[in-house]
Amino acid sequence: MDIFMNILKEYEGLIGALSGVIVTLILTHVLKNVGGLKIYAVNNDIEFIKNGKTNEGFHTKEIADKMSVNFLSVEFHLEIYNNSETARIFREIELCFYKGSEKVFSTRPEDKETEKRYQSGQSLRSEILNINVMPKQITSRELVRYLRKDDVDIIRECNKLLIELKDYKGRTNKILLKEF
Repeated sequence: MDIFMNILKEYEGLIGALSGVIVTLILTHVLKNVGGLKIYAVNNDIEFIKNGKTNEGFHTKEIADKMSVNFLSVEFHLEIYNNSETARIFREIELCFYKGSEKVFSTRPEDKETEKRYQSGQSLRSEILNINVMPKQITSRELVRYLRKDDVDIIRECNKLLIELKDYKGRTNKILLKEF
């Protein structure tokens, strides 16, 4: 026992320095990865639209109840704040329509930043595939999706619209956009 204590006294400074370095490395790693993601869906504009024609032949659009419509317009801003020290990513971003707790229909929203307008009046956008969120920053994306009659017929009986996205750990985050 005396030999062990002598060795400890002899290398006391070296053992203290090594243990300090190890503890510092561990704490730095933990503190860099601690932090969460805050997700907000703001400026939700979800409208059921009925297209029609006037007696003069002009096209009309009127907001109606979901049982008599032939078009659905979904527009919203998705804001994500990353308060950790490492970049995070979201994948598999979908708009999901639920009837109770059962998912009935899902589709990918389109990123309005990628919109290209043509002279014919048509506009095309790319579906959003992923969102990278840098450390200590907020990322904002304006997302849209327009559904036509075939899709609207499927979702008529739905009562909730959620956005679902998978985070960097593979967990699904669900944000309620609207209850019908």
